[in-house]
Amino acid sequence: MDWGWHVFLVLGVSWLVQWSVRKISWLGRLGDVITAYGLGIILRNAMPFAWNDSILDNLASLVMPVALILMLAQSSLQALWAGGRPLVLAWALQVLSVILFSHIAFFLWGGSTEARETSSLAVSVYTGGIINLGLLSQTLKLPPEKFGQINLADIAAGAVYLFVMMNLGRFVFRHQESLPYTTLPEPEDAEKPGGRVSMAQAWWPVPLAFGVLGLAAGCAWLVNRPSDVRLILFLITAGGLLLSLWPALKNNRFAGLQADFLVTVFSLCMGLMANLKSLTNEVLPTAFFLTTVLAGSVALHFAACRLLRLPDGLFVATSAGGIMSPPFVPGICQATHYRAWIPFGVAAGLAGNSLGTWLGLLVYEGLSKL
Repeated sequence: MDWGWHVFLVLGVSWLVQWSVRKISWLGRLGDVITAYGLGIILRNAMPFAWNDSILDNLASLVMPVALILMLAQSSLQALWAGGRPLVLAWALQVLSVILFSHIAFFLWGGSTEARETSSLAVSVYTGGIINLGLLSQTLKLPPEKFGQINLADIAAGAVYLFVMMNLGRFVFRHQESLPYTTLPEPEDAEKPGGRVSMAQAWWPVPLAFGVLGLAAGCAWLVNRPSDVRLILFLITAGGLLLSLWPALKNNRFAGLQADFLVTVFSLCMGLMANLKSLTNEVLPTAFFLTTVLAGSVALHFAACRLLRLPDGLFVATSAGGIMSPPFVPGICQATHYRAWIPFGVAAGLAGNSLGTWLGLLVYEGLSKL
C-alpha cells in the first residue's frame, strides 16, 4: 500500500509540474526539471515523515533507464557530429576538464576509497547529468545512504553553478548576434504538432522501451552474469543509440514527450530524497568535493574555449548540457541570452548521457590501480 500511494503521488505531481510549466510563464523559464527538483525538496522538508527513501530510490531506478533509452533514441552521437568540429571540440574540452579536476580532488582528499567513489561519480554526473549519477551508483552497488548523500551534495554544488551561470554569466560572456555555424538539422520526416493521433500511436514507445530493458535483462541472464550491472548498462546504452537509427522512433515526438515526463518523475524523486536536515558534517565535505571539481572544470573549460577562440555561446551550451544534462539547457541558455545555441547544448548533453557513466566507471577503475 505504501508503494501504491508513493507511485500515484509522484506521477500525479510530475504531471502537475509539466502542466504548470506550460501554463505559467515564470515556471516555463525554469523548466520541468528545475521545477520538479525544487518542488521535491520543498515537499520532502515540509513533510519529512511521509516519504520512504527506499521506495523513491526504486521508483527512480525504474524510470531512469527507460528515460535514457527514449532520450538516446531521439538523438545520438550523430547529432553531436552534425554540429561541426567546433562543437565536438568544446564538448571534448568540457569532458577532459571534469576528468582532470576529479583526479585533482581525489588527491586533495587523500586518495581514500570514498574519494575514489566520489571522483568517479563526479565525472559521471558532470559529463551527462543526474541520470548518469543514478546509473553509476547502481553499477558500483553503492548503498542508498551513499547515493542520497551524493545527490544532496550535487544539489548544493549545482545550485552554485546555476546561480553563477544564470546571474553573473551575462556580465562575462561575449554575445554574438548570429550563429557562426549551421544549427543542427531538423528531421525531414518529423511528426508535425497539431495532428490527430490514436492512443496507440501516442503510447507505443513506452512498451518498446520496457521491451529493450527486458531484452537487456534476458541477455545478462543468458550469459550467466545477472549480477553484472555493467552489462545491463552497456545494453541499455547501445540499445538507445541503435534505436536512434530507426526513423519511426527517432522522429516520433511522443517518444520525446514521454522521455521528458520520465525525466521529470526522476527529478522529483531526487528532490524528495533530499532531506536538508542531513546537510551536516557528513554531507558538507562531499559538497565541497563536488564544488571543487565543478568550479575547477568550468573555469578550465571556459579558459580553453577562450584560448581557442570558440564562441562563448558554445561554451555555455556545452557546459550546461554536460554539467546539468539536456533538460536544463533551455533554461540556462535563455537566462544567458543564448537561445540559438540550445540545440548544441542538447546534442552535447545527449553525448554525455551516452558516455558519462562509462567515463565515470573508467575513472573509478583507473583510480583503483593508483
